[in-house]
Amino acid sequence: MWIKKLRKRKLQSILIVFIIMLCNMLMTSSLVIMSSWKAPYKELVQECGSPDLKLYLHQEKKEQAII
Repeated sequence: MWIKKLRKRKLQSILIVFIIMLCNMLMTSSLVIMSSWKAPYKELVQECGSPDLKLYLHQEKKEQAII
């Protein structure tokens, strides 16, 4: 009986470690992809002559607005 519980706990712990490793890999790859978008985006803007993206945040004071 205790052998079955031990096997079940081993399997659960292995699955948890596997899921954590998978999540870590996905987060790392998404950060790499997001950080590598800047250079291709600049090249695309230069080739197409399109306007750059501007983000206007709502602020209470106009002096604090980021343009």
